[in-house]
Amino acid sequence: MMKSYPRLHILGSLFRLALPVAFIQVMFLISIVLIIYFVSTLGVHYLAASGLAYSYYLIFILFMVGVQLGVVVTLSHAIAKKKHKLAYQMIWHAYILIALLSVPICICIYKSYAVFVYFGQYKSTAMLATKYLYYAMFSIVLIPAITLLRQILLILEKITIIYKIVVSNFIISALLAYALIFGVGRLLPALNLRGAG
Repeated sequence: MMKSYPRLHILGSLFRLALPVAFIQVMFLISIVLIIYFVSTLGVHYLAASGLAYSYYLIFILFMVGVQLGVVVTLSHAIAKKKHKLAYQMIWHAYILIALLSVPICICIYKSYAVFVYFGQYKSTAMLATKYLYYAMFSIVLIPAITLLRQILLILEKITIIYKIVVSNFIISALLAYALIFGVGRLLPALNLRGAG
C-alpha cells in the first residue's frame, strides 16, 4: 500500500504540468472559433480568404513551434543539471534564432499573393488573403516569442503566470481581431480591411 503513494505523487505532478498545456490549447481553439465567427459576418468570400490566409500562416508558425520544442528539450536538460549559465545563454540564443528565422518567413508572407495565384486561386480571394497576412505579419516574431516564454515558465513550474499570460493573450487577440474587421469607433478604427467597419 505504501508503494502506491509515490505513483500518486507522480500522477499529480504530471497532471499539474499538463493542465496549463491543455488550457493553452483550449484557449487557442476558442480564439480561432471567435475569429472565424467575426469574419463569417462579412460573407463567404471573406471567410474563404481568411481560411486560405490562416492555412498558409500556420505552415510557418508550426515550423517555428517545432524549432522551439527542440530548444525547450535542450533547455530542460540544462536546468535539470543546474547549469544556469548555459540555460540563460540558450534562452537568449533561442530568441535570436526566432528573430533570424522570421526574416525569410516574412518574405514568404510578403510574396503570398504570387504563391496563391500560381496555384490557381482566384485573384480576388488571393488579394484579400494577402491583406489578412500582412496584418498578421507582426505576430511571426511575437507568437513564437510568447510561446517560448510559456514553455520556459512551464519548465520552472510558474503555473499561475502561465494562466495570466494565456488569458491576456486571448483578450488582446480577440480585441485585435474585432478591430481588424469591425473597428471600435474613434477609439480603435478598422484597419482598412475591405469590408470592415
